[in-house]
Amino acid sequence: MGDADSSRKGSPKTSLLRRYVVYLCALLSMALLASAGVELYFTYHETRAFIDELQAEKARAAAVRIEQFLHGLESQLKTALLVRAGASPDMGQIQIELLKILRSTPAVADVAWVDSAGYEQVSVSRFGRDTLGVPVNRSSE
Repeated sequence: MGDADSSRKGSPKTSLLRRYVVYLCALLSMALLASAGVELYFTYHETRAFIDELQAEKARAAAVRIEQFLHGLESQLKTALLVRAGASPDMGQIQIELLKILRSTPAVADVAWVDSAGYEQVSVSRFGRDTLGVPVNRSSE
């Protein structure tokens, strides 16, 4: 029976070798997992920084496009609404000029003429009713 017990357990050298192999594999696996974790951490932060930079660049580009659009719209409005100083404006002529603005500038939905006292004298809209000569106080806006 002594022979049978020693053959089941294996030789002492084999079991020691097996333990070393298991410990070495476990140590190597932990080192590889730690390396992969560190690489994952740094890759995540690099990707996050790249995405933040890309979003900031897109926001700057959008701001430039919006600014260009607003400058173009402002210049169109300034050229369309040149009124001679000192002359009393004709409401019918102002309404025609406001209608021209609506036709030439699709981004504008409503246009109103406000006199120097702050009263809206003429209002033209794509969607609402046009008003002419119905003064609405806009001085507080």
